[in-house]
Amino acid sequence: MSTKKTAVVVAVDGTGRSAGALKYAAHHAWTSDSHLRIVHVSPDYLPLASYLPYLPRDVESEGRAILRDAQERALVLHPGLRVVTDLLKGSRTDGVLRSATGATLLVVGHETRVGAERLLTGATTAKIAARAQCPVVVVPAAWEPGPATGRVVLGIKSPSHADELMTEAFEIAAARGAALVLLHAWGLPDPYADAIEQRTHADQWIEEGEQMLDRIVEEWREGYPEVPVETRVSHGSPADALVAAGDEADLVLLVRRAHDLMPGHLGGVTRRVLQLSRCPVEILPASSIPVVIPDLVIERSGRLLK
Repeated sequence: MSTKKTAVVVAVDGTGRSAGALKYAAHHAWTSDSHLRIVHVSPDYLPLASYLPYLPRDVESEGRAILRDAQERALVLHPGLRVVTDLLKGSRTDGVLRSATGATLLVVGHETRVGAERLLTGATTAKIAARAQCPVVVVPAAWEPGPATGRVVLGIKSPSHADELMTEAFEIAAARGAALVLLHAWGLPDPYADAIEQRTHADQWIEEGEQMLDRIVEEWREGYPEVPVETRVSHGSPADALVAAGDEADLVLLVRRAHDLMPGHLGGVTRRVLQLSRCPVEILPASSIPVVIPDLVIERSGRLLK
């Protein structure tokens, strides 16, 4: 059996940024009886050294040391876990995506680069999440496999393409033995109109949101009777609502929808949640159904969650 076909893949960079990702991936591989594939991508240039020249063999040696250390830490957490390593060279994004071909899950660390470093290296996490063909989990560096809260949060923007989304969400919640929290946030882009709408029609917005969530989830309640379901409708920024809900959850689920005009693109809500979330965020791959223009009208009307 090919390890690549059944692997949980985790990217490590030799810093604390990927510590939580390694722990999460090892835990998931162990509980799902999968292989763990640890990937490190070394640069295809020679780093500048202050006193001595940095040679190609030094780059390779450092990369292998990073993988060896990550493998040892994974085995300390879960002795007997099947672990393979993969040392690549070149673009971090392209290398990680190649190594994750056929994987069941790809785990990466939370993006923490800022300023000049971010401009030079690019937002690797966002690029990977935007282009991966399998689900991607972005994990904060400080994540620990502690006691579970028993909640998985799913952001719902509209009923569009809900079938595929709900099936994945219920499967994940059922596998974890967790409750599924469906979250919908509403708000208008114009602050004055939003303030008036909140003062005069907030109850109506909440009622309509709750009715939408109840319609979406109705048939899945019967198919997954073991999964408790909670629906929440809140006013304000969808990203802020998801981040706040994630503080009381084990996982936040988002869907990367297909964009005809912008392939490999993450929406603004997804990018902001990845930046701010203090719990792991799983991004489900894009549907084969492209976004159509009428769906964009819903976004302008204030139902902003995706």
